[in-house]
Amino acid sequence: MRKIPPVSRLFLALVPIMLAVAVYAPIGGFAFVTFDDPGYVTANELVLRGLTRDGFIRAFTEFRFANWHPLTWISHMVDVSLFGAAPLSAGGHHIVNVAFHAANAALLFIFLYSSTGAAVSSVLVAVFFALHPMHVESVAWVSERKDVLSGLFAMLTLLAYVWYARTRKAGRYILVVLAFVAGLLSKATLVTIPFVLLLLDIWPLGGVMAPLLVAETGSPPTTLTAFSRVRWRWAIIEKLPLLALSIILSVVTIAAQRAGGAVSELGDIPVSLRLSNAVVSYVAYIGKAVWPTHLAALYVLPLSIPAWKVAGSAMILIALTVAIIMVGRSRPYLPVGWFWFLGMMVPMVGIVQVGRQAMADRYAYLPFIGLYIAFSFLFCDLFLKCRRRSVRIAMGILIAGVVVALGLAARAQLAHWKNSRALFERLIESDPGDGWYNLGNLDLLDGNRGGAEKSFLMAIRTNPRHARARTALAVERIKDGHITEAIPLLEESIRLEPDYVKSWYNLGAAYGRLGNEAASLRIYEQVLAWRPDDTNAMLAAGSLRIRKGDIDSGLSILERAATLAPEDRELLIALRDEAIRAGREAVARKAEDQLQRMGPR
Repeated sequence: MRKIPPVSRLFLALVPIMLAVAVYAPIGGFAFVTFDDPGYVTANELVLRGLTRDGFIRAFTEFRFANWHPLTWISHMVDVSLFGAAPLSAGGHHIVNVAFHAANAALLFIFLYSSTGAAVSSVLVAVFFALHPMHVESVAWVSERKDVLSGLFAMLTLLAYVWYARTRKAGRYILVVLAFVAGLLSKATLVTIPFVLLLLDIWPLGGVMAPLLVAETGSPPTTLTAFSRVRWRWAIIEKLPLLALSIILSVVTIAAQRAGGAVSELGDIPVSLRLSNAVVSYVAYIGKAVWPTHLAALYVLPLSIPAWKVAGSAMILIALTVAIIMVGRSRPYLPVGWFWFLGMMVPMVGIVQVGRQAMADRYAYLPFIGLYIAFSFLFCDLFLKCRRRSVRIAMGILIAGVVVALGLAARAQLAHWKNSRALFERLIESDPGDGWYNLGNLDLLDGNRGGAEKSFLMAIRTNPRHARARTALAVERIKDGHITEAIPLLEESIRLEPDYVKSWYNLGAAYGRLGNEAASLRIYEQVLAWRPDDTNAMLAAGSLRIRKGDIDSGLSILERAATLAPEDRELLIALRDEAIRAGREAVARKAEDQLQRMGPR
């Protein structure tokens, strides 16, 4: 393949950047949303200080928000230092996400062109990546900084590997490792990158024989005859250090998610349902890659999946895999792209279930590159082999139409992320219960309690099993003094979702309002039995014990809570006040000293 001039390469690299900027241009006026953005930025005490030495260290040494991705936390700190975290500064955080995404698209082109020499196919892949509506969530949601940031390091890892593959020198391999580690420290789902690199050894690099093949033919191998020339043993051995890093990060991430209560236990979601959802979700992702409609912020995991749906999805996957392998003997980009997609999706298809979603648009961010590669290289291959001018013109018009349609669909999807209300109104279409529930919470933030109650009632009406909407409605009943109406709502919520601790807190508070402090204390101690480090339950239980005359035990609980959460101002105030009430001046002075060191509120 004839190399194109550097100026042309620069222009092609700019194409996906310009398209991404054009589609995401309105994002500078977008707001933070109440989905995770408070936990990641607007209410995260670590991030709100901006980039500091202490924050840098704590990013590496603490689990936070059920995750361990220190470079992501640091990137948010840098944003706060640059733009602040007030509502009006949200645009800066969003623009950084777009900048990462545009850079990723350009680097994807550079990686593919440098390894294949196919300029048009490579830029087409990058354009699909820049414009596909499935990637809007990763770009438009500030909390998904981890997607675009890890994507940047994934692209740098692939580029470094292409550079390394030309000589197999140790110095270049170190760059591969460093880029890969940075990616893992941004988001642990990059654990599948060693598998992707092994695919690249097959095509387009042709394994360790790539330099020889390029020298002999002037271009990388274009058929699977390179399979026999790959020294598999060495190709696998050189991936082992990367695989070891993947395993370590997987263990750390699962530990962080378990600590944050994000991982569902086998008893909560059976293995059969997880496997069934994985099979069905693979086909659903392919469908959304081809026809990206009805996209949503949440696709709720169903309680069961019909056997016919699982069997049909399995048959589709098997048929596609067999067909792609057969055709792939002469078109190796097809199986490489297909297995790129299947392999990179493995951490996200729900075998280890995190949260309540069946699938998520953000999970497609890097895996879909495999599908783009398979389609783009096949399309260009067929285009070049077609001899009829009219057919080639029709193909050109078709692909231009696809690109325009993707850009328009992405812009339309982007509008749903401009603020929380737009997002939740869209969510009602795919998950009415959660949509109404989140709108109710938004109404509460706006001070519209009447609207909130109506939204919570709609959430319960559309999804009678929505435990959190019942709890939210119960809280409003408690505020109005209707305690006897709130208690049945909370008890039903606990029956539906026993591990939703907010229901337990409010049930304890409701009994306390009725004067039944024994029942209230019993509920908080039940919480502490399965969440022994829950400082909120400690605060309530400790205060109740003091009021019942068990001063030593109560203060002991409050002091332990203050040790676990030394920056919790409300807890320290409670400890100080309860110590004064109990006549323990030394404890009160210690709490007051901590409050003074924290400075003004």
